[in-house]
Amino acid sequence: MNHLALRRSNLRGFNIGPLPLVWPYLRQLKIAEFVDAHCPSDAQAEFSHGEIVQAMVACRLYNPVALYRVDAWARQDGAEQFLGIAAEKLNDDRLGRTLDAIFPHRYSILGSIACAAAAEFHIPLEKLHYDPTHFLFYGEYENQRDAPDLLKVTWGRHHRPGQSIKEAQVGVNVASDGLGSIPLFFITGCGKENHRALAARNLELLQKHVRPQKLLLIEDRGSFSHAHGFTLRDQGFQFISSLPWSEDLQAVLKTIPQNEFETSRFLSIAETKKRQASKPASTWEYYRVAERPHLWKAPDKKGGRDMEVRLLFVHSTADEKAARKARQKYTQKIRQGLWALQASVAKGCRHTDPASVANRVAKVMGHKSAARYFDWAMTPLSDPERNQLPPPGRGRRRPTHRLVFRYHEAQAQADAQWDGYYALATNVPRSEKKADDIFCAFKGQSHLDVAHHQMKAPLRIHPVFLHRQERIEALVLVLFLALMVFYLLQREYRRRGPAGDRTTAETLMRAFSTLGLLLDRERLLTCALSTQQSAIMTRLRLPDVADQIAQNRARLNRSP
Repeated sequence: MNHLALRRSNLRGFNIGPLPLVWPYLRQLKIAEFVDAHCPSDAQAEFSHGEIVQAMVACRLYNPVALYRVDAWARQDGAEQFLGIAAEKLNDDRLGRTLDAIFPHRYSILGSIACAAAAEFHIPLEKLHYDPTHFLFYGEYENQRDAPDLLKVTWGRHHRPGQSIKEAQVGVNVASDGLGSIPLFFITGCGKENHRALAARNLELLQKHVRPQKLLLIEDRGSFSHAHGFTLRDQGFQFISSLPWSEDLQAVLKTIPQNEFETSRFLSIAETKKRQASKPASTWEYYRVAERPHLWKAPDKKGGRDMEVRLLFVHSTADEKAARKARQKYTQKIRQGLWALQASVAKGCRHTDPASVANRVAKVMGHKSAARYFDWAMTPLSDPERNQLPPPGRGRRRPTHRLVFRYHEAQAQADAQWDGYYALATNVPRSEKKADDIFCAFKGQSHLDVAHHQMKAPLRIHPVFLHRQERIEALVLVLFLALMVFYLLQREYRRRGPAGDRTTAETLMRAFSTLGLLLDRERLLTCALSTQQSAIMTRLRLPDVADQIAQNRARLNRSP
């Protein structure tokens, strides 16, 4: 009995969670090897910078809301069995030194891993989607250095009065080939940096560290400009981008008869389900596409060549309905606000002097697009008009002005004719892609919204990582590598499954939220996988859990 009790006391249990699912991809991407190639460690160091980065990426994947007390995580959840690193070696000081080491080489490391991932998993680099996003920070972040290639946490467009919210930008490049989207490269920028300037720097870094021989870059109107398009053309690259809506585009659109618009084959997931479920055709939504050739004048007047582009005009029935609904909603909201304010002025209530009313009207209008359909004025009352007013109530005063406003119905109707329309520009020849092919390629931008959401999940970080801009930048690299592995897992699972499989990496990770491991001094015992977990591991052709652990445990046992 005493012997049995002793044996039981030697047993330790852990929940290793999704580590068996993601660890093979960390190894297959050779993250540790590429980091070490760019950042050689001291010969006397027990563990290399690459191994530490690999551990941090594993931590982020294991728990997407924390990169905090990594040593405690490795000890309590058995991660050290996978990492081959004793938990006490993953202290904040050691992680901080690694972040400092990888910072100068962050883009070189990422470029090497991106190229290796493309070759290993057959991901084409000829087509990339680019779009910037932002990270929010709370605090002062004083004494930051100004450098063109250094992230700076500062006030940005998401700042609100009374809030100490600052931000930094991250531009993300995603490859997509129909099998799944994979984030491959990023660039960081100041929180208030112009998106077009960030896009220009992104192209420079792509050429330097990824070196694509052929490239179709797909962007949104916020980061694209005519000058950027000419730069891409001059480098031998192609582009597709949406354009800011303008009167010039309206003039071109007026020349296109409605019978030239052709229904696109692109369908959202929701619309595909409608058709598969035989929903009434009256509930279906469509995209229609037409195009016109156009000549862009070169921005450089000293010998620059003009460029022939194709303007694609897209009409979305769903967007048309949404735009009209929004116009009606906000028009009515402004009306009600002005009516209430008009009554307040007529009663002589507080804050109804002209200056106060101007502030209150501005608040009613806000940033609503429907505000341009209204104009208003504070009209002074004549003495006879004031004398005819009833005596003011308690706490009020006799009004001196009348608030009048007008709604311009004709202007609203004129704008309504453009509801649901937007424009794209491309230099891809018609001989390579038809108009609908261009539009379908552009709709892949939606993958970036999902990637941004996953990358910006709430994150708990030890403050030591955020004292310096260099460490923040290096930490973004860690987060991005975790995002890359996350999407590789999803892509490989879908690729090896039946056509149309939409299983997400989030679903796969959730299936491994509980996976027990038993350990004693002599041998390693793993709990049996559930049926679902076993099926996932089999489809992905991943090594057995015990085999994965055995590769690193020998080194762990040798650690002092």
